[in-house]
Amino acid sequence: MLRSHCGNIRDESGLAVLCAAIGQVTRKLTLTPRNYEDVPLLSELAGFVSQLSASTKSLMTKFATMCRKWAGNVRKQYYSIRNIFSYALQAYGLGALDAAAVYELGELIVLFRNAMLFSTGSTFWPRLQKLEIAIAEIMVRRAPVLAALLTQREHAMTSLLRLVNTSVSPTLKRKCAPLDKLKGGFATYFDAFDDSSGIHYAINLFTGMVLTDGNSPGGLPATIRDHTRYKQLFGDHDFEVTFGKGVYRTAFAIGECYLNFSLVEDELHIREVYYDAGMKIVKVLELCSVKWLGSLGDILPAHIKSGASRDKVFPSR
Repeated sequence: MLRSHCGNIRDESGLAVLCAAIGQVTRKLTLTPRNYEDVPLLSELAGFVSQLSASTKSLMTKFATMCRKWAGNVRKQYYSIRNIFSYALQAYGLGALDAAAVYELGELIVLFRNAMLFSTGSTFWPRLQKLEIAIAEIMVRRAPVLAALLTQREHAMTSLLRLVNTSVSPTLKRKCAPLDKLKGGFATYFDAFDDSSGIHYAINLFTGMVLTDGNSPGGLPATIRDHTRYKQLFGDHDFEVTFGKGVYRTAFAIGECYLNFSLVEDELHIREVYYDAGMKIVKVLELCSVKWLGSLGDILPAHIKSGASRDKVFPSR
């Protein structure tokens, strides 16, 4: 149907008609996320026409915006549409990219890799593996310009890190190899160190992998999820966490705070950590352990001990 209406796409008028047709379908698709499986063909078409005219780059942005919006709207359920980011990435395979499009590409590869990490063993895994091959081919071509952008923009790395871990400080100083020492090559690995927390962050632009103290994001280990205290509080619920310095931290805020989990001699420690806008800690509340409550003995009146046991939270010292 597109072919019969577009004529010769090497002609400006034919190309304009094709772009208009793709744009119209995209607008309709934006309102119907249940039809997300229609995205692959359209994103490849958008990527194809982008090499014919610079004026078509808005199509790539539309796909990236649409996919990010869908995933954001269904954050708690988006694991069922893990491949949505790969579909958007396919629109960036061909044609020239301006700085904004290059950064969008960086966002999508990070989000795609993060979704992949939570897909192993799922019914989506075989499909995602096939998509990963196509994405790798795109990144072979695009990694140099993406690396150049992060080298030039001081805080671009921090913004990418915060896509998958919003507790990252917005003022991190990224490190990269000086261009004059790369002998005409380029680096896709960037890292940064948070002086306040002592946590090391790293990102591989080719794969989109983000590491915290050398560890990739994931769920809580079974040793914590199977702990009696954890089950009493959270049941079978799991959290998306990062790991560093012996502590598992939720990658995204739970309500107004982030949760920290750690096991010390079979005792589960849980903290609520509150940050200000600059991601500086302003308050920490710690779950009172059964052992600690038991040690109070007769020091506190019975009604205070009962309230502490019920609320399960005391300011940490």
